[in-house]
Amino acid sequence: MTPPKPPIDDPHRRRLPPLLRRCWYGLNQAFRKRLATLGITPNQFTVLRWLEEDDGGGIRQSAICERMASDPNTIAALVERMHADGLVKRKVDPTDRRARLISPTPKGRRAYAKARPIAVDLQEEVLQAIPAGERERLLEQIEILADACQAALEAEPESPKL
Repeated sequence: MTPPKPPIDDPHRRRLPPLLRRCWYGLNQAFRKRLATLGITPNQFTVLRWLEEDDGGGIRQSAICERMASDPNTIAALVERMHADGLVKRKVDPTDRRARLISPTPKGRRAYAKARPIAVDLQEEVLQAIPAGERERLLEQIEILADACQAALEAEPESPKL
């Protein structure tokens, strides 16, 4: 008979939240260091990547919030800094005059072009910790976790009363 497993929050078990935090923090800080000479942050790179991958018409700020899994105030401040730095431009969305479309400037495109190889190299470096044949499965599993976390957020069960 096998002994019962300790509870999921037992300090002697691997726990999802601190492991995900360590992954994100380490990756983000390594990327920040490597981007330092370019004068952009990992979040700015991510926005520029979404904009470069767009069809060219610009992306609504609300879509950037969704894609980056961030709140509107954080993204508004980020886009404002990027606009002030000349990395992005904003224009009124012709389909909704209250919304703004964000697109890269030539300076933003140059910054992205310089930063992209750094991002690709870092991703390849980190993924080398996993056997080549297992990497795609790991990314699929992380996507499943990301979707489950989003579903948990949207479910919003009531908080217990103290």
